[in-house]
Amino acid sequence: SSLMSLKYLGAPFALHGGATDLVFPHHENEIAQSQALTGVKPIVTCWMHAGVLTVGGEKMSKSLGNFVTLRDALKRHGKNALRLLYLSTHYRSPLDYSEERAEGAKAALKRIKTALETLKQRLATPTGEETEASKARTEELMQLIDESTRLFYEAMDDDLNTAEALGYIFRMVGAALTMGVTVKEPPSASEKLALRLLYERLTNLLGVLGFDVAELEAPERLEDALSEQLLNLLVEVRGQLRQRRIFDIADLIRSKLGELGILLEDTPQGTRWRRAD
Repeated sequence: SSLMSLKYLGAPFALHGGATDLVFPHHENEIAQSQALTGVKPIVTCWMHAGVLTVGGEKMSKSLGNFVTLRDALKRHGKNALRLLYLSTHYRSPLDYSEERAEGAKAALKRIKTALETLKQRLATPTGEETEASKARTEELMQLIDESTRLFYEAMDDDLNTAEALGYIFRMVGAALTMGVTVKEPPSASEKLALRLLYERLTNLLGVLGFDVAELEAPERLEDALSEQLLNLLVEVRGQLRQRRIFDIADLIRSKLGELGILLEDTPQGTRWRRAD
């Protein structure tokens, strides 16, 4: 690998990667060989050693038979959930893979999707009046966006600390979700500017981390179009039942859908559905 590095990258070169189990003796030998050959010290400006992937505390390997193929993991959990799982641990630290942790990443991903959907719904509502309460919310939200963005980039500048950077993304996600539940009045014009900035900042920072933002922005779908149309029809019928104050049947529809793994959420912007975590 020393000769290949020198042929294609020259000496010195900026970054050299590898797993932590290659530090000794492989990379130390590479340093000795390359520096003795070229006289250039250091031969590499920055070494980036990634922690090994473990299962039950043991290194994932074919010889132990404890490996999960990337194809199977992607099929089971999706690319965004796996990316979230990996980025939740600093790249230099070992990552212990389990189905429970992967499912936890999927649940966290749903929070992001719900936050983006909440922001879109708030922005789609008619603009409300400017009040002291809306001014306070706008100011607080702008401060949160500015601070979270600054801390995100500080974490990324600190040896690509993606785990900490994700925390600041979820701080903004939490603000969006809280607002969707607690704020009943329509957003003012200035508040909509802050909400739009929050949406754009979230999608931008998620893109920085390599997430498929288009997939996160896409509305949740069922496996086939007919099932989705029937579900939307049930939601519409339930809404009309509530308007006519026939709450017992409306509640029955909600309960039965819940048993099937579909949760209904009544918001000021209307009823929306999502899969149960």
